[in-house]
Amino acid sequence: MTLMYTKETLHELEEDIEYYKQQSLELQKSCWHKDRYSNSADRNVRRLRKLRKLLELGLEVETYGQKNFGLVLVNKKFVVSLLENNWRLLHKNVWYRHKADIEHFVNNYIRGDKYEADT
Repeated sequence: MTLMYTKETLHELEEDIEYYKQQSLELQKSCWHKDRYSNSADRNVRRLRKLRKLLELGLEVETYGQKNFGLVLVNKKFVVSLLENNWRLLHKNVWYRHKADIEHFVNNYIRGDKYEADT
């Protein structure tokens, strides 16, 4: 079952971001003595912020692949990684990198006419 994200879910995303921020701070405090530790809450905050930005730009976003794997399908055509700055076309295997500024990616590739011939 795929989960569609809409602008109505932005409020829930904000709550999740605040929750994971708190979890990340607690983990940092409890692991202050370790040189290395895995902070999954911090990664979730980064994923949710990117997802929020995609929704704020008015795109159609739904989960892709495994539920919490971190990939989303944007406008039924682009597979975008929420944690890394990678994207690919649906049913293609070549991954591309995009700038940290997600608006640049959206304006040039998703809303642009660069890949209209591939549909």
